[in-house]
This record gives sequence, structure tokens and C-alpha cells, in this order.
Amino acid sequence: MTKLFHNTANSDKSEIHEGIKRNYKQNEIVLKFLKLQHSQSFDAWDIQYNLSEQGTEILITSVRRALNSLERSGMIKKVGTAKGKMKMSTTLYQFVSDTPLLCKSLPKQIKRTPEHGC
Repeated sequence: MTKLFHNTANSDKSEIHEGIKRNYKQNEIVLKFLKLQHSQSFDAWDIQYNLSEQGTEILITSVRRALNSLERSGMIKKVGTAKGKMKMSTTLYQFVSDTPLLCKSLPKQIKRTPEHGC
């Protein structure tokens, strides 16, 4: 399973569990935003700005983490690059699917994870 929370402060299990729940919620927020705007592509800064305009405060690092998690699961895809807020190239993302990709090469379908090599 992909690690969604890094225990850098030696937190106890309940704090880690709360951190993981927060990460899943952030993933859902970013996915919902991209799904509602499915015909458009956005970079991390655009997503953070639009979410804050809607009243959802989320750190840019959390948006980027969510984008990486969602992209690895196949729910969103990279569709190009553009000059971002800091005048550097930034990746654009677009909604693909509500369901994560599954391994098709194995006898039974399972969620795509690094442990299963797919």
C-alpha cells in the first residue's frame, strides 16, 4: 500500500490514523474538483486557488501530494505543462475516472500498488 502519511515526529498511532484520514479526505476534495471541471486541466496552484475561493483551505504541498496519489491510481492524468505561478513549468492534470486502475495481468484483479508491481 502506498504510504499516505510519513511519521517524522514520532507520533502515536491515533495521530497517524487521523493524518491518513485527512489525506484521504484531501484526495477526495481534489478529485471532486477535477471531476466537476472534467473538460479542463489545472496545475496544483490553480486547484489550490479555486478550492480556497470555494472556502476549502488546503496547503499547496497537500494538493501536490493528492495529485501524485490520484495520478498513480489512474484517476487523473497528466495532460501537459504550462508556466505556473512561479514562472516555471508546471504539470497540468485532468480527471479520468472515479475508480482506481486495477492490475489486469494477475489472475484476480487487485488495486494497482507498488507491492504487486503494477
